[in-house]
Amino acid sequence: MWSPQRLSRCGHPVAPVDRLDSLLEGDGDDDGRDDAKQFGGEFSEAMSRLGFVDFHRCSARSPRVRANFGEKSFSRNSATIAIPNTPRSEAGSMTQHLDRSAIQKLLPTTELRTLHPDLNINYQLNRFLIPGLEPLFAQIAEQIQDFEDWKSQFLAAASSQELRGDLGHAAGLYRAAEFFMDPDDPDRRRAFGKFIELFYRANENQTLQRVEVPYGAGHLHGLRLGPAAASRGTILIHAGYDAYVEEFYAFAQAITLSGYEVVLFDGPGQGSTLMREKMPMTHEWEKPVGAVLDHLALTDVTLIGISLGGCLALRAAAFEPRVKRVVAYDVMLDFYQCITSRRGRMAEIVLKALVRLRLSPLLDMMARFLMKRDLYSRWGVQQGMHVMGAASPSEYFFKLKAYNTRRISMRVTQHTLIMAGAEDHFVPLAQFFGQLPLLVNARSVTAQIFTRADQAQSHCQVGNLGLALVQILSWVDTHS
Repeated sequence: MWSPQRLSRCGHPVAPVDRLDSLLEGDGDDDGRDDAKQFGGEFSEAMSRLGFVDFHRCSARSPRVRANFGEKSFSRNSATIAIPNTPRSEAGSMTQHLDRSAIQKLLPTTELRTLHPDLNINYQLNRFLIPGLEPLFAQIAEQIQDFEDWKSQFLAAASSQELRGDLGHAAGLYRAAEFFMDPDDPDRRRAFGKFIELFYRANENQTLQRVEVPYGAGHLHGLRLGPAAASRGTILIHAGYDAYVEEFYAFAQAITLSGYEVVLFDGPGQGSTLMREKMPMTHEWEKPVGAVLDHLALTDVTLIGISLGGCLALRAAAFEPRVKRVVAYDVMLDFYQCITSRRGRMAEIVLKALVRLRLSPLLDMMARFLMKRDLYSRWGVQQGMHVMGAASPSEYFFKLKAYNTRRISMRVTQHTLIMAGAEDHFVPLAQFFGQLPLLVNARSVTAQIFTRADQAQSHCQVGNLGLALVQILSWVDTHS
């Protein structure tokens, strides 16, 4: 149980509040769905229960939260955790390099729209939403009943945009079309090829450098972008379970406007590295990160991991001292728990029991049963087997167990930023609270929850990526 601490609100003292009893209790397997709902409507009340959280208004209209840890001991279940002070800079230093209007132009607020009644399909529609094509996405959404509809609608839209000569839009639409395709669907490789071809044709006049990093028997694929003036440092970015680094090009462009060099890479099991090299994912993420740092001779970087990358980035930071700052964008304490909690409590209990007992035939049988009943389960397991290089659903679930940060968090010694969406439909909010007390040796810890008030409440702040980036860059400036 955590002890209440006296903190400050914008420099003014705040009286101690009641200790947190429920959100941090348990064995880490709670799905946190009720917590997410609570945060949607009772954000301030729930935050106050933490006792170590300091509230800030980072814009004129939206409360967000930063966990400011002083040199104090926090106890939970007789374990004592000491977290050093977060360094503070002068007020202006956090924003003097930020061109917020330019960031907003590159990453406009799209808001999390209600385009489809299915939560997962609606999220992906918002994720791939192209500013200026909102009516097209609304039309596509109306036609989607299953993943075949998704595929056919986006392929038709992509072809139409390509014929019109809008290569950038066409590339994004081919990428969207590819998303829900089965790994063995021949159209998937064709859509991937179109996405990559048109993306680089659309950006051939931009100052980006394609990077191939030797790794194992193949290469990791990536991009490198530099600022217009002398670099203030390097930010290294990777994604997670189902993205290509090209999707974050505008995000990277916006970072260069603040004076940083950006390197994005697809690691094993990701993007072009998976599709071209057929290289499965590894939980030992320090290995691909180390390979990139070696190849580019980098010694002092900020590492940003997106989605599952939030878990992977902490793992890399735990073993790679050349990473000086690490950002979990967003938090993912336990990927296995995220996956197994998706189909209801009873299914979760049975799945975990079968995994624990390593009953592969029964686990395969149950997984295939769920895949027949539910489109998203089918996609998730097939994508997981593809990413992890697993020959069966049971092998995939066994591999998932390695993707958590519980055992390695104590090795993280860097400045650390942990982010979360208050209404993330995929990562239980309880994982945010579970992650923070594990970072006992981090040089500093900053924690941020984004809310509906800024249309940033979803997984990885889809709906307001620009706000997420402004907060990340402000944090990097403060801790550099």
